Amino acid sequence: MTFSAARSATGAIIRRKLEFGAAIPVMETFNCSHDSSNSFTVTKPSGTIDGDFLLLHSVHYTNQVLNQVTGGWTALWQHILTDGSRSTSHHGFYRVVQLGDTTWDFLFDSGGNRHQLLTYRISGVDQVNPVAGWNSIGRTGGSSTLILPAALSGRTNCLLMHCLGRSDVFGGGIIVPPGDDEVTIHEDGVTNLEHFGAREDFASGGGTGTRTYTAGSTDSKAGALVLIQPSEIIPSALLLENGTDKLLFEDSSGVLLLED
Repeated sequence: MTFSAARSATGAIIRRKLEFGAAIPVMETFNCSHDSSNSFTVTKPSGTIDGDFLLLHSVHYTNQVLNQVTGGWTALWQHILTDGSRSTSHHGFYRVVQLGDTTWDFLFDSGGNRHQLLTYRISGVDQVNPVAGWNSIGRTGGSSTLILPAALSGRTNCLLMHCLGRSDVFGGGIIVPPGDDEVTIHEDGVTNLEHFGAREDFASGGGTGTRTYTAGSTDSKAGALVLIQPSEIIPSALLLENGTDKLLFEDSSGVLLLED
């Protein structure tokens, strides 16, 4: 926090704009589950509280669209991929947790098949505009490499989440690009699906550049880069009381935050 202030010659209250640096959001916990029905229920990762940000990544073993039943989520990416006789669908959603939220239901648009979902809990996120930018790509077989396209943000101190999914867990591991902080790699021999997640502090703002991942197989795969904006309290003014050294901090609506 930085500010400067001085009394006027008449002793009147002087207002000065304050600027606070926002902390990068934190990836706290996650959960991963799988099933073979045409519906599933998303549960909150451990420790979730009101105001936390949830990022949901689903991989499904057929070419079906994922629909909300409970509602309240915002859709990000959707890739429906067909690779010979094999089809997969990849979806991304997010929401900010509100008072009273417990679980959420989703439904695929036709019969059930194997699916796997990963839900991340992230704290310290802007409550109004949590996603600063994102980009995604899906590709069928023919190459073991997946280049995630750059995302763009006008904000600094964002958290950059890397979300990848593929349709085969038996083709070897995933080679990650430098700078990644791996969160989880979840391989499931029942669904024959794989999730990979990583986090990266992105303090500078602007474009992220691409990220190149290499898997041990050429099966269908999709991925996304998601920039998550930090929360911040930005008081509108510093009040210097007439004839005293007391400092009062107000927010933009005039609510007293603290005094020193």
